[in-house]
Amino acid sequence: MTKRRLSTRPGQDRRLTLLNFKGFLTSFYSENGPHLPFNPVDMWYDGSRKLQNMTEMHHLDRQASTESKFHWLFLNGEKPSAELYDTIIDETANFAVLPTKGSIVPGWVLIVPKFPVSRIADVPETLSVELSTLVRRVVEKVQAEFGKTFAFEHGGYKGSKISCGVDQAHLHVVPLPFDLVDAAETASPGSWNSFGSTLIPNGDMPDDEYWFVSDGNLSKYKALSEPSSQFFRKVIACGVGSKDSWDYRQADFIENVKVTLKTVGANG
Repeated sequence: MTKRRLSTRPGQDRRLTLLNFKGFLTSFYSENGPHLPFNPVDMWYDGSRKLQNMTEMHHLDRQASTESKFHWLFLNGEKPSAELYDTIIDETANFAVLPTKGSIVPGWVLIVPKFPVSRIADVPETLSVELSTLVRRVVEKVQAEFGKTFAFEHGGYKGSKISCGVDQAHLHVVPLPFDLVDAAETASPGSWNSFGSTLIPNGDMPDDEYWFVSDGNLSKYKALSEPSSQFFRKVIACGVGSKDSWDYRQADFIENVKVTLKTVGANG
């Protein structure tokens, strides 16, 4: 596997060491977090902010917010809301599957890490098999019920418009009557990179924020220099004839959430 290449600006050796240590802390917290009175990744972040400034790292904070929409998945004592879209319909030790608020089509679900991380590409490699197995299982179930299914992510850092106001990594799995890979390229032409056949962004992705989309056979991503919110939602809304209903804050499509719970949920 080709590893991500980082630049060699002054101070980068130290930066790389700390980023590797952060990866270790993230993995450690995912396994031991419920038993700890503190979050070691947050401690890493507090201690590294000065280093990031010194090395002129211009990107936004990598660490997901502990006040994100999904913080209840990894903070002790927190419970989900009573909303239907906060119902766990499948899970593993480190990931949860939920229907999504703003389900423009039925069968639309999210796969969310149970530990704070901003992008799926930054999930520790030690959890890649667990995540990929879950994603495949979910895709197969959604596809069996609703037809051709795609995975996508708005891969943004904490506080970015690209993160759609969520500030926690989440992979979308959605069945559609059109080709989302082609539609995304049409909606935003140029600079899309092929990424094999994986359904999941991984550590080979660039440090940039990105859009990622896959149909299971063809995967593509686009590195982003300017933030844009809910890109794939806008593409999907147009593709199914609901172009004015792309914003999940304004249209929750709760009836589609109910269908998803019935058909894709544990008893579906």
